[in-house]
Amino acid sequence: MDRALKFFTSYIRLSTQPGIGQSHIKSLSVSPGVYLQHIQIRHAGHSQWANRRHGKALEDDKKAKVINQTIFKIRIAIREGGPDPKTNSQLAKALEFGSKNNVPANTLKKAIDRMLTLKDRLKQEKVEVRGPNGSFIIFDLATENMNKTKKDIKKIIARNFGGEVMSKGGSRFHFQEKGIITVCAKEDSPPLTMEDVEEIAIEVDAEEVKTVSEESDNGAKTQFELLCDSENLYAVLKNLSDTNLEMLEFKVALLPNDLVDLSDDDKENVDQAIHLIKSLVEPSVFVEHVYDNINW
Repeated sequence: MDRALKFFTSYIRLSTQPGIGQSHIKSLSVSPGVYLQHIQIRHAGHSQWANRRHGKALEDDKKAKVINQTIFKIRIAIREGGPDPKTNSQLAKALEFGSKNNVPANTLKKAIDRMLTLKDRLKQEKVEVRGPNGSFIIFDLATENMNKTKKDIKKIIARNFGGEVMSKGGSRFHFQEKGIITVCAKEDSPPLTMEDVEEIAIEVDAEEVKTVSEESDNGAKTQFELLCDSENLYAVLKNLSDTNLEMLEFKVALLPNDLVDLSDDDKENVDQAIHLIKSLVEPSVFVEHVYDNINW
């Protein structure tokens, strides 16, 4: 029993030392009829380092996403309205978005210069992909060399989930094109409820309302999305000017008619393929939007 007590005391002393982390416990036989708990030590220092490293990776990823989002906004704006923010309000808003999110001015300038160089050489197309279990993924992209880009996409999806690139319009029955307008209450208006916005939506000829984000403690107002027929988008925007809603952003997007369920493995494979396709850089490829009918 003395030997057992000595074992027990040494483990207790060890487990209470500073820097000792989480423990796993299992039985240890010391002598007939005597059992102690064996403590398998994990050092907290390693865990703390891993947490710091993970936190930094998340922060870096967040910054990269903001930069990419800003560059996409700039590319779309220049392609549709030219490179002068004085006459292109969409470009002015894209630059303002980048500035507010601390995107370096040099990065913004490079994005504009790069787009001016490529503008006349880019071809726009929606590349449609058939995925597992009745899923479809559509890449709305611009590229200098559409044939090479499609070949690269075929290779990526073949490696990841065995899908295929479809002929143009092959997935059209699974999606509908909608206008989406993001709005909030105007500066001098009181907070608006979902019921308030639904009434306004009926007045301006929108079809549906969704809540995007709730009102926050830092003063940000609740944001809503108004959905309408894509061909009716500009009429709805015009009607909004006479309401208590401020338009923050608008776009045309493809929304799925129905969602399909995939296994976790299939989801992971599709997600990896999307990431790789969005990362294509040679030839210059700009994936502006990705649409799918997957229940993530």
